[in-house]
Amino acid sequence: MNDTRIRGGHVAGDQHSRNLKAKKIETILSRRLDLSKLDMLDFGAGSGLLSAHFQPLVRSVIATDRDVSEFAVDGMDIHQTPDATLPFADRSFDLVLLNHVIEHVGTRDEQALCLSEILRVLRPGGVLYLSVPSRFALIEPHYRLPFLSWLPQNLADAWVKASGKGEWYDCNPFSLPGIRRHAQDAGFAVTSATDEAFFDLLAIEKPDSFAAKLLRRIPRFIVRAASVAMPTFILVCSRPARDL
Repeated sequence: MNDTRIRGGHVAGDQHSRNLKAKKIETILSRRLDLSKLDMLDFGAGSGLLSAHFQPLVRSVIATDRDVSEFAVDGMDIHQTPDATLPFADRSFDLVLLNHVIEHVGTRDEQALCLSEILRVLRPGGVLYLSVPSRFALIEPHYRLPFLSWLPQNLADAWVKASGKGEWYDCNPFSLPGIRRHAQDAGFAVTSATDEAFFDLLAIEKPDSFAAKLLRRIPRFIVRAASVAMPTFILVCSRPARDL
């Protein structure tokens, strides 16, 4: 059944927090790509802080969002996209950022369309950076309510309304196997970078803290095994160099 209710954007405008996350994304991607040669699309750009971070690092940046009123990067190309359909030609980009956006796109069918559109506009060998909150996070990150995303839609709607934080629950997050399968079904080759992001964020946010030094001693295979229980999943998804 189609859900025609309008989903909110939940724009994250905390510049310090977003700058740290942008640096984490840059670190993950720089291990794999020469950013300076890439044409990038920031899908669901929000206030544009990620776009601004990557602008001097890549060859070109174009941003899109359903609501462009919060976009605050002077001189950057921003396209308003009311749905998941992208107004770009096939094979227009080398890199797409979809950072905490897909959970706001809509139903599973609409999310599948979003991924298919991204595959279409990526060049062969191009990369999608995809991050999404876990459906099984203890505290839902947008509404700060425990176990909210675990609930069936009708109960989640009722709790959001009763809490005074909205009229309904307008997010649709994933489990790690679920988002991996969704991306693979769209045609992507998928690698999880959730464990990488754990260590990268420690190094970027609190490099000299005792807690960070202690956590960095955890063997990587343990973090990788525990990634299914992380509050956020990060995937690096590639369009095959040759289409099947």
